[in-house]
Amino acid sequence: LNTAMLLSNLGSGYTFWAEDSANDTTPFVIDAAGNVGVGTAGPRGALDVRSANVILNSGSGQVFVGTTASSQTAGDGGQIGLGSYLDGISTQYPFAVIKGTANAASENLGNLIFATMDTSSTLVERIRINGSGNVGIGTPSPRTQLDMAGDLALNGNDINLGTGTA
Repeated sequence: LNTAMLLSNLGSGYTFWAEDSANDTTPFVIDAAGNVGVGTAGPRGALDVRSANVILNSGSGQVFVGTTASSQTAGDGGQIGLGSYLDGISTQYPFAVIKGTANAASENLGNLIFATMDTSSTLVERIRINGSGNVGIGTPSPRTQLDMAGDLALNGNDINLGTGTA
């Protein structure tokens, strides 16, 4: 059977398939739950794209990741996770995330947050840029342009502070 499109019921509901002419891969699937798979016959979410190269082109150069909440709450926003599937199939294991969050419900200020996995497999915020442009390293509430909690190591011959050299 050499079909380009197929609607089948494999016991878990109807699935729409678009196959290549050799009928050896499944480049596009919509399963019974409405999940879309590109490069996979078994999508694990609303959109599951499996390819060495993925290109998102919106025409305007913007890709938006966010929530669909009816009102803004502090901490709302979207995130991009970077990692792998721990068991190769179903368990997401993010090594790092980049988040964009609302600063507070009554403000239009936002935060850009960078978090990485610690030794107990917990994502921990490491750097935050708040809506005022302040950068916090090791603190979620930067009060100045650069606010750092923890030890600091500087290496180099010259360290410039303002107009002088230390």
